[in-house]
Amino acid sequence: MLKKLISSAVIASLVSSGILINLEETEYFKALAANESGDLEDNGYEYDDDYSDGDEELLDESIYDDLVWENNLKYGLIRQSNLATVLECKDDIEDVEILTTLQHNGVQYCVNAIGGCAFAGCNMLKNVTIHNNIRNIDNKAFADCIGLTSITIPDSVESIGIYAFGDCQNLETIEIPNSVLSIGDSAFEYCFSLREVRLSDRLENIYKKTFKGCRSLEKITIPREVKYIGNEVFWGCVDLKEICFENANKLNREEINADILAGCGNLERIVVTGNVDRTIFDAINIPEDCVIQY
Repeated sequence: MLKKLISSAVIASLVSSGILINLEETEYFKALAANESGDLEDNGYEYDDDYSDGDEELLDESIYDDLVWENNLKYGLIRQSNLATVLECKDDIEDVEILTTLQHNGVQYCVNAIGGCAFAGCNMLKNVTIHNNIRNIDNKAFADCIGLTSITIPDSVESIGIYAFGDCQNLETIEIPNSVLSIGDSAFEYCFSLREVRLSDRLENIYKKTFKGCRSLEKITIPREVKYIGNEVFWGCVDLKEICFENANKLNREEINADILAGCGNLERIVVTGNVDRTIFDAINIPEDCVIQY
């Protein structure tokens, strides 16, 4: 598998305003420290970075046969497969369109992936057009794009990487098409403004911390194919009022972490439809005033 290049410009943006941001200084974590958001008992917050354990590496650009800039985006080209990956975006751009194909030296390349950290730290970015040619959105691809309020993921995408949209603090809505089979850890962690999420009907696993810190999220439906839910998935979702488990007959109590609802002190109800093993909810630490509706 090809590993993606992280440019020095992207690293600089991560250090200055991205992945290394001091989250304790945000209004949200000040509220947590004061016990004003939900029923969290923490008097502080220790920021962890376990989504970045070697998922991207600093590699020479020579892993690509050619590098070209087109419409404010850098693409890495592989001649053998005639495939191209988005590697980097100029950091002062507000609107960008990812090409479906591009021509270079008489050869046509299909753009099929958004590489790791490709748009990370592009604070000015407001609109991204992604066409039905992209199959993978890699780790941290849009991390800390604080200007994004919405993004449309086309139904060609099959995977969304670790922390792909992490710290997109103004992202309000996201719809995961049914083509998506996997979403990495912490994919939407600290998306403070995220209110609406629709998950892929084909999603089987919701990995750890996927929606951690999404304090504006009010309702979410867990699709029927989900078998596994990782730890701290909804940690700190203080506005979450309802979770619906849709025909949750594939859930296994041994595959659900007890603390998936940690910090969801305002959760009012869990709605369960279809034939389901009710004992799975015995394995979850459910907020005191929350009711389960079968």
